[in-house]
Amino acid sequence: MLWRIQCEPSPFDVGGRRRTHVTPASFPFQAAEDASVEGCVAVAAADEEKAKLIDSLVDNVTWQMGRDAKNAALKTFQGHIYREAYKTGKLLGQ
Repeated sequence: MLWRIQCEPSPFDVGGRRRTHVTPASFPFQAAEDASVEGCVAVAAADEEKAKLIDSLVDNVTWQMGRDAKNAALKTFQGHIYREAYKTGKLLGQ
């Protein structure tokens, strides 16, 4: 599934905090917000070739992680990665 980054509030509250539902569509919005930040990596348009879009998303996420970004799109995406890794046994807690 391609991640178009669209942050949508979830109707569910978790521990008093609203959860954010992030989809692949959210990252272009975050990239547009970060456009003025030095070194920002743009995300290809959704109608671009699939491989180009995926490569640009990977580059953007890598850039955000490299600068230790704190935004809903990245943190929620990382949460999805951890959840899936634990669920499939690819990541184990000690």
